[in-house]
Amino acid sequence: MSSVRESRRGDILHAALKEFCAKGFEVVSMSEIARRAQIGKSTIYEYFPSKEQLLLETAQMLLEHLLEELERAFSQAQTFREKLICYYRAVDRLVERIGVNFPMFFVTEPITGVMLECVDTFREALFQKIGREFRSAQDRGELDAALDAEVAATLLTTQITPLLLKTMCRFQVEDAAEKIVDILMYGIAARPAGAETAASRKQRKED
Repeated sequence: MSSVRESRRGDILHAALKEFCAKGFEVVSMSEIARRAQIGKSTIYEYFPSKEQLLLETAQMLLEHLLEELERAFSQAQTFREKLICYYRAVDRLVERIGVNFPMFFVTEPITGVMLECVDTFREALFQKIGREFRSAQDRGELDAALDAEVAATLLTTQITPLLLKTMCRFQVEDAAEKIVDILMYGIAARPAGAETAASRKQRKED
């Protein structure tokens, strides 16, 4: 694909994302997306045969971008705490650019099996990345070695949402991402010698 066509395709996807987030899939028309992208409606169909296909590829673009942000955040030689803060800040920046309604993009409208597969693929990739980082941090002694990495990864990838970050900002909580991570770290960080850990609690119960 030529650079001009690739640029045009990107313009359409970004216009569709903004329209879908603002109004919902069912309400938005291809004409509205075309107007936002500043092209003719027929041009969209040269790239995307249907609104459903445009929805799918818009979602894929968004989720791939989130995974790229995660990869960048976790590729740095930082502590687990710092990596989580970087990731949550990246999510917050993304929402700032495209609008706080983007989570509803996936949950307020009927979506096809293909869309479900797209979202599930993203969640699995996110789960795997967080899980690997969690286990590495356990090996380095940053996190409680007795904690279940899979359970922790599930918590970290499902409970912290962009809407939570935005809600905290509305209440004028400064650096919400850092404060959220500090609360999480209180529960998962390795304890100093002599402090009760998940392992010691488990052993005490068994005794």
